[in-house]
Amino acid sequence: MTDAYEGAIVETFRRNALRTAHIIDDCFPTYGELAEGEKAKTKFKEWKLATELYDLFRANQIPCDVENTVNSIQEDVERIRKSDLIVLDYNLRPMDTRLSISLVRSLARTKHFNTIIVYTAADDLHEVWLNIAMALRGGWARAADESGPEARLEGLEDEDKKFQPPSRELMADHIVGRSVPVHHTGEWKAICDEVADRDLTKEQRLEVVDALVRREVRKMLKDDQDSIHAEVHSVDGRWKKDGPLWLQSGNCFVAIMGKPTSDGRSVAPDKLFDALDAALCDWRPNLLQIIVSEIQNILESDAIATHELHLRDPHTQVSLSYFLLLALSGGAPPRDSLDGPIHALLDKLVEGVRQRLVTDRDLSKLAGDLLAKELERLEIPDYGNDRRARRTGLFKKAQEMAGREDELDALQALLKLNAFLSSEPFRGQLTTGTVFESGGVHWVCMTPSCDMVDRPPADDQDWLKRLHPMKPIVAIRLKSKDAPKGLKEAENSRSLFIRKDKVVHVFDVTSDVGSQNYEFIYLRGGPMVLDEETPTFEGFRMWRDENAVELPATLQPITYRVVGQVRADYASRFLQQTGAWLSRIGVDFIRSAN
Repeated sequence: MTDAYEGAIVETFRRNALRTAHIIDDCFPTYGELAEGEKAKTKFKEWKLATELYDLFRANQIPCDVENTVNSIQEDVERIRKSDLIVLDYNLRPMDTRLSISLVRSLARTKHFNTIIVYTAADDLHEVWLNIAMALRGGWARAADESGPEARLEGLEDEDKKFQPPSRELMADHIVGRSVPVHHTGEWKAICDEVADRDLTKEQRLEVVDALVRREVRKMLKDDQDSIHAEVHSVDGRWKKDGPLWLQSGNCFVAIMGKPTSDGRSVAPDKLFDALDAALCDWRPNLLQIIVSEIQNILESDAIATHELHLRDPHTQVSLSYFLLLALSGGAPPRDSLDGPIHALLDKLVEGVRQRLVTDRDLSKLAGDLLAKELERLEIPDYGNDRRARRTGLFKKAQEMAGREDELDALQALLKLNAFLSSEPFRGQLTTGTVFESGGVHWVCMTPSCDMVDRPPADDQDWLKRLHPMKPIVAIRLKSKDAPKGLKEAENSRSLFIRKDKVVHVFDVTSDVGSQNYEFIYLRGGPMVLDEETPTFEGFRMWRDENAVELPATLQPITYRVVGQVRADYASRFLQQTGAWLSRIGVDFIRSAN
């Protein structure tokens, strides 16, 4: 790793990101208590260490608060998580680590990213690492299935022959995902070889090894039932004998360091940031993570509300307010009809913020410099005209660039890439490009966004006015497509990639001859903004059973569920295709009968 890359990590994740600090230690005095002089020295045994930490944060222009009343610390997570850096004592009560571990786990699940330094006098820092890692991962409870891996493990044992408990190193590998078959060496291999003596398939052997680790974790966490029964979360981290100890899970980065009083590896207060920098560089967030982190730094440090010149202009401020009021359906509309106009305004404002970020020179320079360094490190060869070798080679280089040690499935990776490029999670506003389904049938809304605003039609729109509050929309019925075929045809402007229930689904928007299977769906009416947790809406579909040819079509009430949103550029492209199809003038040429 180059010095420039390490410098960017430190600049982005520490210098630019850490603006406030919060120390949580029952042996530290607060600022006010420190001012009491000799009394503080008598009452708090770590007053000198506290003073040195105060000096460190002051020298780095970081405001700092101290928490030494810890009994209700779990109730203060919302307040604590607002600090960028948290220096946390491991034993907030004598010989009791449950409070600190619970706090770390809670902070990892908040929306704000916290950097945490677990600063401890514990002799065994690796044990501290392991205890926190087990709690962050969670989901160690015994499976309810009596025929599952754990029952199989117990069936392989008897009183005379039991498996040896896994070592801490093996458990650490398992927690962070560096396990069989990726690292099929050492103790992992010994256990697998021992299990292989039984009449088990390879998959069953791996399951037994997993059950062996899970059983040992439950023994170690017997007093922490919250961690045992918690939902499983991914954890990254490094377990080294001589290097920095760190963990990354959810929205937190945890560095584990010994206090100067520790008999193990210790870090002096004035070297705290040096040790944190080493841990961050050892983590080595990839290029994309650094760029996104710097974007967050810009958003948090810049006065976006007053930065843009057009938002300072009184004419623009008044006209935007006028734009908002025009979208309202009456003089004093009900609250639930306000979300649509607000979403329309937010869309315009966010676009201004996006332009601000895209044109930020410092951000562009950072990303460009990092990419240049990464290309230098990757040493990408010249593949010539061999397209297959180039794609295969670049995919391997991309895994290296992203810091992935495991081999990823190229098909799944490309499906997720296309889904990311062309679609996004639904944000609550029914609009052009919203994908919805009912009974396994999928549609995409192809009505212009301006017609999706929840407001009464104008007087000259007689048909729409008579239907109001029902709202007719044009929706294209999608056709499911095989994933490999969808990737082969991904560049023909017909395929749609939507991530639904963690799986990427591929659809065709148009047929081979360019036609679209469009329908009119009549929304029941009301706000076009839905609850993102349960995004469903009511509508009517004009339909007739295929066996009832003589009967007229009827409006069938249907509950639709939103599954995704096509990104604006792609939605516009499909809308243009729909407009071209609906405005066709008829057959221009006659094809041959042969």
